[in-house]
Amino acid sequence: IILDNDDARCCTTMTLQERTLSVMACRHVNDVVVDAPRIVSSDMIHVLGIHLVVATTMDDRLQNAKDMGVLQIMDNPSTFDFDKVLRVIRTKQDALQQKVKRKQQAQRQYHIDKYIHTHTQKKAPPHNVIND
Repeated sequence: IILDNDDARCCTTMTLQERTLSVMACRHVNDVVVDAPRIVSSDMIHVLGIHLVVATTMDDRLQNAKDMGVLQIMDNPSTFDFDKVLRVIRTKQDALQQKVKRKQQAQRQYHIDKYIHTHTQKKAPPHNVIND
């Protein structure tokens, strides 16, 4: 079950479709419920034949799955944190900006050398040799 809610939108770098495709690519996954209702109801579990609901934290939305014994809480070993990413970007921002500036200048110079100088240079007229 992939929820597309406000919580997911604020802390994800992938779209709903990208997350869905990533989950569907897992060999242990048979099917994916896209944009599932906020609360996993017992009717939904029965009708769709859901055998396992996996989450990293327990909240009220998953109470029915827990009561039916199909909820599995997994530890999230990831230490990924957006604040860490932002700190790294900020500390390296000047170097990254200089790198981009150098690449832009190199591209500009290449364009000038390749297209502007070659077309504006006058070509010498061909030498016609006339034998008397």
